[in-house]
Amino acid sequence: MSFKKYIIIVKIVCFLFFFSNLSLAQEIVVSGYVLEKIVKEVLYDRKIIILQPTKGEFHSYEPTPSQWNYIKKTELLVMVGTESWANKVLNLRKNKTTLTLSQNRTQLPDTHLWFDLDAVKDLIERLVSYFKNKDPQKAYIYEKRAQLFIANLQKVKNKYQLLKNCKHKQLYILGHPVFYYLLNNLGIEEVALFKSHVHEGEISLKKLSQIVGQLKKSGVKVVFFTEPEFERLGKFFKAQGIEVLPLLSGDLPWEGNFITLLEKNLENFKIGLQCK
Repeated sequence: MSFKKYIIIVKIVCFLFFFSNLSLAQEIVVSGYVLEKIVKEVLYDRKIIILQPTKGEFHSYEPTPSQWNYIKKTELLVMVGTESWANKVLNLRKNKTTLTLSQNRTQLPDTHLWFDLDAVKDLIERLVSYFKNKDPQKAYIYEKRAQLFIANLQKVKNKYQLLKNCKHKQLYILGHPVFYYLLNNLGIEEVALFKSHVHEGEISLKKLSQIVGQLKKSGVKVVFFTEPEFERLGKFFKAQGIEVLPLLSGDLPWEGNFITLLEKNLENFKIGLQCK
């Protein structure tokens, strides 16, 4: 091989290496769909790689070998922090930036930290702070978008406060607990069919009859489902005079943005809790 050809090959390799690193710097890896929606509100022009598969539930999926490579190399990773594999990620990325909703909090009452709107606000502010150093030319745009998103979050949060005035104080869910952070401070109890996201076996007719008895005793006329597998129980409850309505948990993909998710849930909360 001639020296000239050797120099050309070296230049090509260096170019590809530079381009590869530049591409990684432009990409953001997020653990789930709910975080993709939140991050996209601010970083509208960045490529966002989602680890959660299209048909994968947030609590149960595991990154693939190729995704672990993304996790290791990406400059910025955004996680909830309650993923079953979160600790492994944090150990793997000691010298790179990883932003989480959990902020190293432990013994959390609920894994669905995206419904802690203060935590979402804090994440957005840390995201903007990161790009003030990494991409100062676009930092102003990102900051303006962040301010708008945070303002919309506050508006929704204020609307949720009105749930304090609703007739009922219990929310019955066919599934696992989801909305602790939205409802706890409002004095509303979440009564879930399962205590965790792990579902063991089929629901017995006896168990369903017990739920119907509780609903009728309390005067509640609506039960909710957050997972498609429980939609099939609609006919059973409707036959008992009980309406079944969907709620968006953020565990699975949905149409619309994060504010849409909050507002759609709020409207159905109002129906179920009999708000004026």
